[in-house]
Amino acid sequence: VVFSCVKSPWFDASWCGKTLDEKAICEMIIISRDGLEFSEPEKSEWGLKDPRRTNLDLGGENGEYHTMVLDGPLYQYKIAIQAVSCEAEADNRSEGGGKNKSIPLKSVISG
Repeated sequence: VVFSCVKSPWFDASWCGKTLDEKAICEMIIISRDGLEFSEPEKSEWGLKDPRRTNLDLGGENGEYHTMVLDGPLYQYKIAIQAVSCEAEADNRSEGGGKNKSIPLKSVISG
Protein backbone atom coordinates (compact mmCIF):
# COMPACT_ATOMS: atom_id res chain seq x y z
CA VAL A 1 0.00 0.00 0.00
CA VAL A 2 1.43 3.39 -1.01
CA PHE A 3 0.31 6.99 -0.64
CA SER A 4 -1.15 8.06 -3.98
CA CYS A 5 -2.36 11.55 -3.07
CA VAL A 6 -1.43 13.72 -0.09
CA LYS A 7 -2.60 17.12 1.02
CA SER A 8 -0.59 19.91 2.53
CA PRO A 9 -0.09 21.21 5.15
CA TRP A 10 0.12 17.77 6.78
CA PHE A 11 2.23 16.16 4.05
CA ASP A 12 4.73 17.24 1.42
CA ALA A 13 5.61 15.72 -1.95
CA SER A 14 8.04 13.25 -0.34
CA TRP A 15 5.02 11.24 0.85
CA CYS A 16 3.82 10.47 -2.72
CA GLY A 17 4.66 6.86 -3.48
CA LYS A 18 5.81 6.24 0.10
CA THR A 19 4.83 2.87 1.59
CA LEU A 20 2.15 2.95 4.27
CA ASP A 21 4.09 0.97 6.86
CA GLU A 22 4.78 1.13 10.59
CA LYS A 23 7.35 3.92 10.16
CA ALA A 24 4.89 6.06 8.16
CA ILE A 25 2.17 5.47 10.77
CA CYS A 26 4.56 6.57 13.54
CA GLU A 27 5.34 9.76 11.58
CA MET A 28 1.63 10.39 11.07
CA ILE A 29 0.94 9.94 14.80
CA ILE A 30 3.53 12.63 15.55
CA ILE A 31 1.99 14.97 12.95
CA SER A 32 -1.47 14.36 14.42
CA ARG A 33 -0.37 14.68 18.04
CA ASP A 34 1.78 17.78 17.63
CA GLY A 35 -0.46 19.56 15.16
CA LEU A 36 0.81 22.31 12.91
CA GLU A 37 1.79 25.82 13.84
CA PHE A 38 0.59 28.82 11.88
CA SER A 39 0.90 32.54 12.47
CA GLU A 40 -2.15 34.57 13.45
CA PRO A 41 -2.13 36.46 10.10
CA GLU A 42 -2.25 33.10 8.27
CA LYS A 43 -5.10 31.82 10.46
CA SER A 44 -7.11 35.03 9.94
CA GLU A 45 -7.38 34.24 6.20
CA TRP A 46 -8.90 30.78 6.76
CA GLY A 47 -12.56 30.00 6.34
CA LEU A 48 -14.55 28.35 9.13
CA LYS A 49 -14.21 24.88 7.61
CA ASP A 50 -10.59 25.15 6.56
CA PRO A 51 -9.02 21.71 7.22
CA ARG A 52 -5.96 23.30 8.83
CA ARG A 53 -8.15 24.09 11.85
CA THR A 54 -8.04 20.39 12.84
CA ASN A 55 -5.26 17.91 13.41
CA LEU A 56 -4.46 15.17 10.92
CA ASP A 57 -7.06 12.38 10.94
CA LEU A 58 -4.95 9.20 10.95
CA GLY A 59 -7.55 7.41 8.81
CA GLY A 60 -7.48 10.17 6.19
CA GLU A 61 -11.23 10.68 6.65
CA ASN A 62 -10.96 14.38 5.82
CA GLY A 63 -9.12 13.79 2.55
CA GLU A 64 -5.65 14.35 3.98
CA TYR A 65 -4.36 11.42 1.95
CA HIS A 66 -5.36 8.57 -0.35
CA THR A 67 -3.67 5.22 -0.79
CA MET A 68 -3.29 2.64 -3.53
CA VAL A 69 -3.02 -1.13 -2.98
CA LEU A 70 -0.32 -2.68 -5.16
CA ASP A 71 -0.71 -6.36 -4.30
CA GLY A 72 -3.13 -8.67 -2.54
CA PRO A 73 -4.71 -12.13 -2.60
CA LEU A 74 -7.33 -11.11 -5.17
CA TYR A 75 -4.77 -9.57 -7.55
CA GLN A 76 -3.66 -11.74 -10.45
CA TYR A 77 -0.52 -9.60 -10.80
CA LYS A 78 1.35 -7.30 -8.48
CA ILE A 79 1.39 -3.65 -9.58
CA ALA A 80 4.94 -2.32 -9.82
CA ILE A 81 5.44 1.44 -9.80
CA GLN A 82 8.39 2.26 -12.03
CA ALA A 83 8.44 6.03 -11.65
CA VAL A 84 6.77 8.67 -9.51
CA SER A 85 6.37 12.36 -10.16
CA CYS A 86 4.33 14.81 -8.13
CA GLU A 87 2.56 17.99 -9.06
CA ALA A 88 0.65 20.39 -6.87
CA GLU A 89 -2.90 21.23 -7.82
CA ALA A 90 -5.31 23.64 -6.20
CA ASP A 91 -8.06 22.18 -4.05
CA ASN A 92 -10.97 24.41 -5.02
CA ARG A 93 -13.42 22.55 -2.82
CA SER A 94 -12.08 24.06 0.40
CA GLU A 95 -13.33 27.25 1.94
CA GLY A 96 -10.77 30.01 2.02
CA GLY A 97 -9.83 30.60 -1.59
CA GLY A 98 -8.48 27.19 -2.58
CA LYS A 99 -5.10 27.69 -0.91
CA ASN A 100 -4.70 24.03 0.09
CA LYS A 101 -2.72 21.90 -2.30
CA SER A 102 -3.30 18.26 -3.14
CA ILE A 103 -0.26 16.39 -4.46
CA PRO A 104 -1.39 13.47 -6.65
CA LEU A 105 0.81 10.53 -7.55
CA LYS A 106 1.59 10.20 -11.26
CA SER A 107 2.95 6.75 -11.93
CA VAL A 108 3.99 4.40 -14.70
CA ILE A 109 2.63 0.96 -13.86
CA SER A 110 3.65 -2.42 -15.26
CA GLY A 111 2.06 -5.77 -14.67
